[in-house]
Amino acid sequence: MTDIKTYQIADFTPLCRMLPAKHILASSSMVILEDCVIVAFGKSYGIQKGFITDGATVPWFLRPAFPAVGKYLGATTIHDWFCAEALKTGKYELRRHADLAFYDHLMLCGTNKYRARLMSRAVIWYGKRLKRKGVLK
Repeated sequence: MTDIKTYQIADFTPLCRMLPAKHILASSSMVILEDCVIVAFGKSYGIQKGFITDGATVPWFLRPAFPAVGKYLGATTIHDWFCAEALKTGKYELRRHADLAFYDHLMLCGTNKYRARLMSRAVIWYGKRLKRKGVLK
């Protein structure tokens, strides 16, 4: 039996491997190579081995200012996990929960308030766009 590693959200540095980008302008994704748990505000989020995250989903031209992987990796991984569950089930409420918690998670990771606000507003806008398009109900 293997021990499942537990990380505080700000200290999330999982065993992972970068995957090649699908397009030259696309950001690379990472596959998590171990079962692990991220803890934030007393809640535990189980991330399964094999889960794929791209960190912060940022357009290529903004990546110098907003790198995909940074000290906020724990926050982006939890957000990606909730978004994957929302897409599997088609439930907008899972996405909305992730979007609303994202700002607080970014702040726990030490992201400055301005950057956290911009990143949070971007994911909320995109989640609403998915709902309007009918991807999530």
